[in-house]
Amino acid sequence: MTLHRASRIAAGLIALALVPLTWKLGVDALPSWAEIRTANTDVAGVWIFTWLLIWVAMFAAIAIAWAIWAFDRADRRDAEAARRHVA
Repeated sequence: MTLHRASRIAAGLIALALVPLTWKLGVDALPSWAEIRTANTDVAGVWIFTWLLIWVAMFAAIAIAWAIWAFDRADRRDAEAARRHVA
């Protein structure tokens, strides 16, 4: 395994590890929607924006992991084709 492939795998695993972390942040650190609605402050927009950021982060992490997997798969396919061509 090359250093580039190992670093790509590590980056993909870190990206996927951030998905449950962002959900834990949203569930544990943010109040519920019922608490937001009953509050006499104007924080509903901030609450919605924060949950939107959590969803964007989740989809971005999955997209990054998928892109790394696809690049690695293409790289291995090209290397195998080059080995067959040489032999």
